[in-house]
Parts: sequence; structure tokens; C-alpha cells
Amino acid sequence: MLEDCFLDMQGSSTEPWIESALHLQGQSELACPNGERHTLHPDAALLMRVDQQGSQFQLHKGQLVRHVGASSTLSTLRPRFGGNLPATLKAFDVPYGDSCHIRTMTPSARLRQLALDCFLTTPMALAAT
Repeated sequence: MLEDCFLDMQGSSTEPWIESALHLQGQSELACPNGERHTLHPDAALLMRVDQQGSQFQLHKGQLVRHVGASSTLSTLRPRFGGNLPATLKAFDVPYGDSCHIRTMTPSARLRQLALDCFLTTPMALAAT
């Protein structure tokens, strides 16, 4: 980062959804309008759903951030679990609206390697698969 900056975060779905976020390098803070603050760094990934307007990531000058994230609606995930969401995901299954549900977790070695592969895989290697 050349300057301190803020990135607005707003989900684009109008139905229950979930997002994961992992920094392989660097640190940021997620500030929600309800006053909650969550730090994201290589040892603390986030599983989250933030419907509230005004949520922002704050990134600090002088660091390189390598970030990987993915999101999905819960209706898309439900069939992958035989129609029932696991307990970890059920807390995110509330009507769309004013949700700010965030769970910090330690990324597993497997998750960290999958994320790292996003930065190490070349376009030629992707074309060969």
C-alpha cells in the first residue's frame, strides 16, 4: 500500500450468503457500523456475512497484502451438504437485511496451500489443466 486506504464492503446478494477471507501476507481491519472490529492477517481468516451498509476494510500504508476470498449464497451451498448446512454455516442462514455475523478462524495448512496456489500458478499452468 502506498497510502492508508479504506475499502467499502457490501455484499451483492439479496439472499443469505457467506464469504471467506484470508490474507496470506499483510494485515487489515474490518470495521462494521455496529462498532465491531475484526483483524485479518495470515493466522486469522474470516468467515463472514456483512449485509450492513458502511462496513469497511482499512489497509495501512507500507505493506503488501496478498488476499484470497470467496463468496456464495447459502442456497447454492446447501445441496453440497445433502440439503442441510453444517452447524458452522447455520448461524449465517438468516434473512437478508442487517446481518453482521463474523467468525474468526485459524486457516488450516490445506486452506493456506490452496490460497497460496492462486498466487503461484501461472496462466500457462492453468491452461494445461
